[in-house]
Parts: sequence; structure tokens; C-alpha cells
Amino acid sequence: MTDQDKTTEQLIDELETMRQRVTELEQVERQYKGTLESLEQSGRTYYDLYDNAPDMFVFVDAKTANIIRCNQTVVQTLGYTREEIIGHSIFERYHPDCVEDAHKVFQSFVETGEVHDAELVLKRKDGTKVDVSLNVSSVRDEEGNVLYGRSVWRNITRHKRAVKALRRSETRYRTLFGESRDAVYMNTREGKILDINQAGVDLLGYPRDELIGMNVRRLYVHPEERSVFQWEIERQGSVRDYELKFRRKDGTQIDCLVTSTVRRAADGTVLG
Repeated sequence: MTDQDKTTEQLIDELETMRQRVTELEQVERQYKGTLESLEQSGRTYYDLYDNAPDMFVFVDAKTANIIRCNQTVVQTLGYTREEIIGHSIFERYHPDCVEDAHKVFQSFVETGEVHDAELVLKRKDGTKVDVSLNVSSVRDEEGNVLYGRSVWRNITRHKRAVKALRRSETRYRTLFGESRDAVYMNTREGKILDINQAGVDLLGYPRDELIGMNVRRLYVHPEERSVFQWEIERQGSVRDYELKFRRKDGTQIDCLVTSTVRRAADGTVLG
């Protein structure tokens, strides 16, 4: 049937059908564009997360040990341009003091395809050190051979410095604690002795291992004074030259001036 043979009503119906089809196609096109835009946005978001992540990301060729790709965090942390990093050996980024260890870790990666929490030292362009914790996963070919590694360097410089500072502080404390001429001890809120220095051992006449774990109330000539002392120190936070009577292991009574400070947890709970 030609268009001339069709009735007006038939032509109108066909036109309406074509309009509906065009509308459907336009809707599909809009959905496609929306999906494409969403994918592009997701890609930009993903890349931004990768490029500006707190950790340094590098992709390293398993055969050549050359860097294939890195994120902006590597550039900013180490002070090199991407051109100075991409295509260069991963070992150029390690501090000379650490290169030997880096080779061992890389060889382990080649053999196993992974690295977990290896502590190494990178070198900034200005020569300063960056302590890092390295974790690596691998990408393999169909035969299981390692092609390249997805490496993550986490900057632990501040953590390492904090640990060193803590150790120095602990050493100073232990020196002051151990060499003090005054008796010094630490106890729980319930009175259990946690630690005591040599001066305290000498003063009370007990072996140190016998004092550790003992309830300090046993050392009071008047045990009821322990509750009063505890109430006072918890009320004020500290006391100075508080008069108490203690009893040595041989039964001798000694008058003492006690200076003490409350130890509290982060939430304010009294520890001792």
C-alpha cells in the first residue's frame, strides 16, 4: 500500500508512532549521556583520590625495577618532578643507607609477589630522609608471572620520631626513678604496687619481688589512713609532704612525708 492509498487516519497513526519512537530514542540518548557523564565523573573522582591520597603510590616493573607510574603525593613528598621519577629505577628513590635493604625487599617481591610493612628510608631531592612503611601487591600475567607491583609508601617519619622521643623519655624516667634517693613507687587505685625503686626497697626492707603486687595498705601502721589519704589525693589531684607512718618488714615503724600525684586515664578515670 502506498502513502496515497492510506487513509488520513492511518497516516496520523503512523506519524504518532514515529513521534513516540523519536521520543524513546531521545530518552535513550539522554540516559546514555547521563551514564557517560557519571562514568567520567567517577573516573575523575577515582583519579583525584589516587593522585592526592595521603599515601605515596608507585607502580614498579618487576623486571627492570623502573617506576611506571606514581601519584602526585610522591612528587610533593620527595620534591622531584614526575619526569625525574617515571622511567627511573626505584632504587634511586631510596636513601643510600637503605639501598641494600631495598634490594632485598624487591627481590622478595619478585619471588613472592607481595611485601608487607617493610620499613625503609626514602631520600628527598634535598637529601633529607623520609621513613616509610612499604606494602606491595602484584599484577600477574596469565601464566602467573609477576609483571609489576602496586606499591604503597606510607610516611611514618613522625611516628618514628615520636617513638624515639618516647624511648628517650622512658630512659630519662627510668634513670630518675632508679637513681632517686627518695623512695618512689607506683600503685593502682586499689593499692596494688606496680613498681618501686631501689630506695623504696631499702627503706621498707622487703625484696623488690615481694613488694611488687603487694597492697600498699599492708605497709601502713594504721591501715585506715589509706582511705583518708586516697580521698584527699583524689580530691586535690596531688598532695605534698603528707605525714604517714609505714612499717618495715622487720616491724620497725618509720615516719614518712609522702608527695603523690593522681594518675588518670584519658577519660578522667583514676588509675592510681
